[in-house]
Amino acid sequence: MVFSISDHIKDHLILGTASKKFVLENASSLWEIDGTETQLKIPDAIDMQTEDIINVSNIGIGTDTPETELHIKAVTPQITLERTASNATPRINFKDEGGNIDGLIYPNQDNFVIEAGAGNGLRLLGQTKTEIFVGGFLKMALDGSTIDAKEQEIINASKIGINESSPDSFLHITDLAVGLKELITLQFPNGFDSGGFINFTSGTAGADNRIGCTLYLETIAKQDFTFDVWNETDGIFQAMRIDGDGEVQIVEGALDMNTHKITSVVDPTANQDAATKKYVDDNAGSMVLIQTQTASNDATIDFTGIDSTYDTYILYASNVVPVTNSQELHLRFESGGTWQTATYKWAYEGSSAAPSRTNTGSPSDSKIELSGTVGSDTGEGISFDLKLFGPSNTALYKKIHGTSTIDLSNADLVRYLFTGAWKGGTGAVTGLRFFFQSGNIESGKFSLYGVKS
Repeated sequence: MVFSISDHIKDHLILGTASKKFVLENASSLWEIDGTETQLKIPDAIDMQTEDIINVSNIGIGTDTPETELHIKAVTPQITLERTASNATPRINFKDEGGNIDGLIYPNQDNFVIEAGAGNGLRLLGQTKTEIFVGGFLKMALDGSTIDAKEQEIINASKIGINESSPDSFLHITDLAVGLKELITLQFPNGFDSGGFINFTSGTAGADNRIGCTLYLETIAKQDFTFDVWNETDGIFQAMRIDGDGEVQIVEGALDMNTHKITSVVDPTANQDAATKKYVDDNAGSMVLIQTQTASNDATIDFTGIDSTYDTYILYASNVVPVTNSQELHLRFESGGTWQTATYKWAYEGSSAAPSRTNTGSPSDSKIELSGTVGSDTGEGISFDLKLFGPSNTALYKKIHGTSTIDLSNADLVRYLFTGAWKGGTGAVTGLRFFFQSGNIESGKFSLYGVKS
């Protein structure tokens, strides 16, 4: 049965009884509804304007047997989403059974975005990926869910760049945000007692292949950061620890600084604390140079400013020569801001190839004699060392002792042992004055050191 519409339009309405088909046909198009297969065959080009196709099961483009809701079959199948306004964004939306968007795909300027819906993860699965560029944060968390561990790995990658389109290492992270503090975060969920691990391995991962060390946060509560190392003899063991208070501990082995230095060390307060060279010099008996003076026709050589910084002072003098021949070398103390000129007691004893020389001074002497007479001829002079004990002690008399050596023009060499004290009081001694019996000091070098017991 065929119903024909007016010939001048050249359209036809055909109802096929034998074939169970309903056909709309004109000269250029054919619409055919197959009652047997419940199919709608659409001509090559139609203009649907703003009409919708609703409540269909499957739509086939290029195929009579669509296998899914939309099935496109062609040599090079393509889908084109073309916007008609400059501020619009074509996209593909994925919704759940409640109409909520689970995810979407859309272009954004020069980027192509795959965006997950709220509360859902994003997975990129492939077999031949060699590079992944992440333009923001990449977070991987162990949350105790049923996610397969294999899906948390990036495998067979050449290089990975985060905020870096041209990575020059296996993992290259570039900080694009000013003030960003954390570049890598290893975070375990609530309920886990230990923190993240960084392992250095050889070959297949595992304890048997560790070649460097393992870095990890030992416990969340203690906040201890530990460095474990591995060797074939001892296996894996803890070598160093930084605790939650910032204290660094060498657990095994020793700290070898080679030729490097540890600087800015505070003074020790406990037996096992480290100390600087200055602290050792000041406190462990080493000598600290305070002042050096070189005589040049001087009446006296004075050292002042002696105080309780050091318990003992040592003075070394070398090649001291008087201007006037055959002069004794003398010493006086400064106390209370005055050079004391009375109540000294002294004694010395000398030995040489010639007869021994011995001399003593009365308790009321005006100076301490350190030697016999010193010559000024060629090759003559005196060298000596002197110790001053407890200069700031106000309970005892102040004492010195020492040794001196004199070269004589007759080729004799005299060595003196001397001692002396100031008996005028127990006040602190603050200075030492050296001078000859008569005349000036022509030459010689005097160096004062402090020794702290």
